[in-house]
Amino acid sequence: MAIPGKVALLGANGAIGRTLGPLLSARGTPYRVVGRSLLALQVRFHEDPLCEHYQWDPEDDASLAEACSGANTVVYLVGIALWKFKDHLPLMDRVLRASRAAGVQRFLLVSSNWSYSEASATKITEQHPRRPTTDKGEIRREQEDRVLRAHEPGVFATGVLRMADLYGPKVEASHLWSVFQAARKGTEAQVLGPVDTAHEFVFVPDAAATILQLLAQDAAWRGATAEAWNLAGPSVTTIRGMTEAIFETERKPAKYNVPGALMMRVVRAMNPYIRELSEMQYLLREAWLLDDAKLSALLGGLPKTGYAEGIRQTLAIR
Repeated sequence: MAIPGKVALLGANGAIGRTLGPLLSARGTPYRVVGRSLLALQVRFHEDPLCEHYQWDPEDDASLAEACSGANTVVYLVGIALWKFKDHLPLMDRVLRASRAAGVQRFLLVSSNWSYSEASATKITEQHPRRPTTDKGEIRREQEDRVLRAHEPGVFATGVLRMADLYGPKVEASHLWSVFQAARKGTEAQVLGPVDTAHEFVFVPDAAATILQLLAQDAAWRGATAEAWNLAGPSVTTIRGMTEAIFETERKPAKYNVPGALMMRVVRAMNPYIRELSEMQYLLREAWLLDDAKLSALLGGLPKTGYAEGIRQTLAIR
């Protein structure tokens, strides 16, 4: 199916945006990449006649309106530093208002599994409880709910795609990023634990390809209520298993350290990203595995790159 009209990618400088843009172009779909750095957009999306570049100011309503103008679909990929995570909520409100005012017909929020609560012995479906007990989990839940509440059938269709942890080429905000870097250099990786809990990862090219299919699936946007979908990894693994596979693929001895409680206090004091991420460490202590059968049924299957191939492709891009 064709993707109607123009697609605006808000937060296009991130890993998913950089991968999704060329996929839209390959389908002949015009798109606008929106980000804080115009230079970065021009470097990453250069020489594509179907692509518009727009540098936005997320604090300026006029800039938001311009970012959304003329678009049939908005894909929200915006990343905000963890220590400013609460800023997601006012920005979400302003973007939703700007999208509706601009006549946008479809709005997709790309989210995570943070809004779910109560780890389950079975895989987590879209009906799983969403009562997070952490600040960031609650912010994510409220952000999703604001998007879902904004749905108006036939006028402004909204949806939320919740994904497992990402990895892949140039995905710096990943549990595995430091492992890929260490494997390339032959140095020791610092890995957040626990490392033997069942876990899963989504390969960024698979995430982008799934979003592309979702945008082209009219049935996803015709419901009386907004929809949410899960996207899981190809299979169950562990952080230890992924770490050792990354080193093995690079033909280097696996060297990694899992900081203990005392060392974690030191790391948190020195690294603001780790300090903020520690709040979500419960996602590593228990298995939080997503069930994406609903999305697979809608799209007639999902792209699932095996971990060995995903690791190989990631290491191949320097």
